[in-house]
Amino acid sequence: MSTTRQRRPHGSNANRSQVVVRVGPEIKAKIDRVADALAISQSAAFELIVEHIEVDANGRPSFYDGPLASDVNEELPLASSA
Repeated sequence: MSTTRQRRPHGSNANRSQVVVRVGPEIKAKIDRVADALAISQSAAFELIVEHIEVDANGRPSFYDGPLASDVNEELPLASSA
C-alpha cells in the first residue's frame, strides 16, 4: 500500500546537487519500497541509503571485495591511426 510521500520545503534544494542514475527495475522497486514505507521522496530514500554506506580511507564501500579498475593491468584496444 502506497503512502503519501513528503516533499522537501520550497527552497531547500539551494545547496544540493542533482545526480542522475539509471538502475534496473529491481533496484527501482527497492527504492520505491523504502520511500513508500517512510513516506519520503525517492531522492530522500536514495540519500538515506547512501548515507548508511560505510567507506574505508580510500572511499571504497566496506562491503565491496571485487576487483578495482586500478587492479586490472590491461591496455585499451585502441586502433593505430595511419
